[in-house]
Amino acid sequence: MINEIPDAAADAAAGRATLVVRFGLPTALGIYLVMNVLAVLAVGLIVLNGTLPALAILLPAILLMAALLAARHMATNANQRGALVSGIKTTLAIHAAGAVWLVLFAWPW
Repeated sequence: MINEIPDAAADAAAGRATLVVRFGLPTALGIYLVMNVLAVLAVGLIVLNGTLPALAILLPAILLMAALLAARHMATNANQRGALVSGIKTTLAIHAAGAVWLVLFAWPW
């Protein structure tokens, strides 16, 4: 969803109804943040019920902070394509780190 932000104007002009086009930048960033918060909360609940070790929450919490910073940066620099691309790169890094987390913590359990 974040990768749709830089193309929102072109998507709207072409009649593509992406989430960013339908709801606008603030709502799209809100959805992005809610999804990240829910992911961390889900991991927290799994840690609390004893399925995963307590250390398993560390990386998701760090990645949530990165997502918050990326969203803030994109919101405050929405007219600068470089800032939007930076936010997309951060999100891709979050996804890559999350995949590593899955291999280290979630997959063996």
